Amino acid sequence: MALPPPMPNDESARLDALRRLELLDSEVDPAYEALAGLAARLLDTPMAAVNLVDAERQWTKAGVGLLHGEEDPREISFCAHAIADDADPWVVTDAAADPRFADNPLVTSGRVGFYAGAPVRTAEGHAIGTLCVVDPQPRQMDEGARDTLRTLAAAVSAHVEAHRQRQLATERHAALVEILDQAPDAFLRIDETGAILAFNHCAERLFGWERDAIIGRRVVDTLVPEALRAERGGVNLVATVLAGEQELPTGAVELPALHRDGHHIPVEVTVAATTTRDGIRFNVFARDIAERLERERERQAETEALAALADVTSRLAGGLDDAELRDQLCDAACRITDGHSAALFVADGDGGLVASGASDPALRGLAIPVGARSLALETIRSGVPHFSPDAPAQGWALASRHGARAVATQPVVVDGRCIGVLAVFWDAVRPELGIRTDRLLGLLVHEAATAFARSALFARLAQQSRTDALTGVLNRRALDDELHLALLNARRTGGPVAIAMLDLDHFKAYNDGFGHAAGDALLKSACAAWSAVLRGGDVLARFGGEEFVVVLPGCALSDAEALVDRLRISTPSGQTCSAGVAGWDGSEAAGELIVRADEALYRAKHRGRDMVCVA
Repeated sequence: MALPPPMPNDESARLDALRRLELLDSEVDPAYEALAGLAARLLDTPMAAVNLVDAERQWTKAGVGLLHGEEDPREISFCAHAIADDADPWVVTDAAADPRFADNPLVTSGRVGFYAGAPVRTAEGHAIGTLCVVDPQPRQMDEGARDTLRTLAAAVSAHVEAHRQRQLATERHAALVEILDQAPDAFLRIDETGAILAFNHCAERLFGWERDAIIGRRVVDTLVPEALRAERGGVNLVATVLAGEQELPTGAVELPALHRDGHHIPVEVTVAATTTRDGIRFNVFARDIAERLERERERQAETEALAALADVTSRLAGGLDDAELRDQLCDAACRITDGHSAALFVADGDGGLVASGASDPALRGLAIPVGARSLALETIRSGVPHFSPDAPAQGWALASRHGARAVATQPVVVDGRCIGVLAVFWDAVRPELGIRTDRLLGLLVHEAATAFARSALFARLAQQSRTDALTGVLNRRALDDELHLALLNARRTGGPVAIAMLDLDHFKAYNDGFGHAAGDALLKSACAAWSAVLRGGDVLARFGGEEFVVVLPGCALSDAEALVDRLRISTPSGQTCSAGVAGWDGSEAAGELIVRADEALYRAKHRGRDMVCVA
């Protein structure tokens, strides 16, 4: 009988968080699909998935080898075990041999032989599902692979949080729209001569007139700006003034209206005519649209800011230089705030700050020493935004020195750590930052932090996939790529290529005598010593165990032999190594070249070690 999964301690809150996200039974999302695919590639498994665990089922949001929308009962779900266990990741190396799962249908059907799942969590810490990798065959999982799975699960969790933030923004916007839709409009009733007959309370607030003071006044002389009064004519006075034509407007018309104190109010007006025994009456509904227009400007500014960030982020994924990204963020900050200039400050290593990006080239490289009185330093130390309406007047000398008056600073926080400060400068006094500008700056900095975090994550993953975790030199996979590239270039140019196979002599005995920690230290120090001898374009890679391969582009066989002999001599800690060198014959495959170098290495070891043999 398959062991049923335990219930997490926070099951009720966990299910509530999952359902509020509305991810269950949702459409395909390329971001989740990409992360599942990356997990399958990096961990070399035929199956990988982002699975969500509901009350009675496991549902697949994205997968490789598993289809979007697939379901399994929760009672047989491995992911349900993973979210209830403290292990991160939770791993079953041989499901068929594990008495907890031997008769699980997923195991008996041959779908699951190996399983590893890392929890996908909400910002509150509720595990709503996992990023998991599955193999029909049993297998082991080393610590490096576990770290990779944890890192990718954290990226999935970040996407979940971004989705939640979008939900919250949508809900807030919908609530605001509902309030505006239910707000009463100003109402005026006007006769055909233009005299005001009725004026409600909202109209009093909108236009600044008390009802008793405006009744009987002509609308054109009281509420219509002087620039529009010349357009009136004919009997249909109201329609003429409001629409600039003889017929009533068929829909809402946006116009400036005149407040009692003389300022103009943008309003949306609808007009309907009724015929009474006293003549034509115009029922006019007017709505103040100043707030709506401001929201539209805010949304446009937000859209432009997000578009700029999306462009920066997409270019970053395609290889955009990090310095260019920083400059573009500063440009975006100026656009959304109408700022004079902006700079992105990062720590300089001595406790001060330096501008690593700027909208104005003159600001790039600007240094703020550790002892200076600076809003940017205050922000990076406190982790909270600051605003000064008139920085020079408030004693912020650095702002005065660079011609700035108002200054706003926002911390850039990645993984809970303040990595920099975005500073925006205005060349005039600004009484307040304003809710709109504050919100947009916060959104901009949040998106900036996400872009930097995503850049760092994928850079780390790319580096991890090509390097040996112990020695830091290239791994076997990267060696194949580099050797293939070297042979392609040699075919194109006709130049030579040589490779060498190196093996640390008596490494097993060294390990047995001094311990594995000493053996690991020897491997690392040998790679460091050999790298110091190699030329700039040469490639050093760990082939396996204590064996290493050196690719020497543009190196003739005789020169290669001499260079490899210098590598042999440089082996540290009083140890020796043997090496075999082979020169490419111009046609053989990469594998054949490696075999010849390996055969030469074997001869060197057979002849007494601590020597170089040529194939």
